[in-house]
Amino acid sequence: MKGKATGGFASRLLMLRHIEGLTQKELAKRINMSRSCLANYERGERYPDQQTLEAIARYFKVNTEYLTGEADSIELYTEYDNLAQKAKTLMCEDWLDIGELSLTQRASIRDYLEYLIKL
Repeated sequence: MKGKATGGFASRLLMLRHIEGLTQKELAKRINMSRSCLANYERGERYPDQQTLEAIARYFKVNTEYLTGEADSIELYTEYDNLAQKAKTLMCEDWLDIGELSLTQRASIRDYLEYLIKL
């Protein structure tokens, strides 16, 4: 991905890292990547895949649109939004293998997932 999004991402990543007072090495360790990979992102030489982009956004508690330069305002990332999205995914994809659970346990899980979606 080239152009505004790449430049926006590189500069915003660098800015957010400096605001947090982190070195490249410290941030790379916290988001589980190499320092050289992070340096390439900050120079605009590479662009992260979606999973990495989301991990970086989660770490800084910003939305991916702000991080990529597609939006000028920061919408703070909330753990509740993330949990609600995961709950929706789990319910839609039948990801949970609940075959060995009792009916009461299954109902509790479903109720909890529905609760997360409503947050």
